[in-house]
Amino acid sequence: MIHGKPVVLILNSAQSKYPVGADPWIQATVGALDTLSARPVVVLSSTGPGMWDLVTALASARHIVLLVLITDDDSPRGRKEFNRIIGEFAIDRETATPFFAGFPHCRSAKDLWKKRDVAALGAADIMYPVSIRPGGRLATLLRDPDISRKVSDEFRIPWGGSRLKSHRPSYDLGGQSFNPFPPGDWLIHWTRAAQGPWPGEKAWEFYRDLIDHPERYVRSARDTLMRMLLEGIIRGSSWKIPGGERSVSFTSLPPKAAVALMRWRKRFVRYSFEPYGIAIRRDVLVNLGARPIRYAQRGNALRDEGLFVQSPGEKGDWTREQEWRIRGDMALDDLKASDFIVVVPEARDAEDLAGYPLCCEVRVHVLSADTRSSG
Repeated sequence: MIHGKPVVLILNSAQSKYPVGADPWIQATVGALDTLSARPVVVLSSTGPGMWDLVTALASARHIVLLVLITDDDSPRGRKEFNRIIGEFAIDRETATPFFAGFPHCRSAKDLWKKRDVAALGAADIMYPVSIRPGGRLATLLRDPDISRKVSDEFRIPWGGSRLKSHRPSYDLGGQSFNPFPPGDWLIHWTRAAQGPWPGEKAWEFYRDLIDHPERYVRSARDTLMRMLLEGIIRGSSWKIPGGERSVSFTSLPPKAAVALMRWRKRFVRYSFEPYGIAIRRDVLVNLGARPIRYAQRGNALRDEGLFVQSPGEKGDWTREQEWRIRGDMALDDLKASDFIVVVPEARDAEDLAGYPLCCEVRVHVLSADTRSSG
């Protein structure tokens, strides 16, 4: 109890990395927060993965009093994390209190999440399971006698996973005739769906759009390309980059050769890239500092080449990508219209660009009139 109010915990088992607002577990969680917002309760929340983020975002939007579980201890680093969460989820600071669980040194994220779950279950007065996988870790924890007596099934729904468990747009590009690409020496940045908020986006914005547009996944590759054109920026990423430095990647392969390398990566639950991209003239990028990647085994790279050195791969041959990189972000509104081309798979994607307040004048290239995609 906090100030005479019970601490309540809403629980969901792990769900799809590409949630849609119409997914049953999301609708049930929204209903639970709507009901609890009218009761004198304190919601215990945390962040990461998405089932925790959703509760935090929904509670913040409803101005529910929050007890925010921080996995770190009460230290400068822990308080910094609390402040980050306040900003990410637009939480009213007057309605939030940090709960420092105090286990900052864990071997992995999964180990950290397990300890976080146990700490949350121990701190809650009432637990509301929503979508719990039978036989899963949460189901096992909830059967503990000390825990089960605090469980209420008021908002529980049958486990069914996410209707988007197989969310994976399919692209029928093999064997199709590609439209000739405009002449010139081009480097192409291909994009893909984002698993959650885009780089530079606040978490509350992602969950707002998730709820407001329940019919689709709101951070698809197509949406990501649109965001680039609306913002006028290709935002750099530090994912799998040596030293964690942010950069934007390009390939010197022509579209047909590049698309032949597009693969669904089961390990990461994502495509290597999807057929939405932006081509920029090579000489323009070179003048801005872009360089080709040098492929070298670990330990053989020169120290000052960090960003521009990549392992050739152990299970796959990454040299086939003919990758280039440029540091930081890439500003599109600094380019002339003749310096870049937007690449989309279908004519309908090109048609949809019309009427949007894009960052600048753009040219659009459709890969193939025969391309069919779904998802």
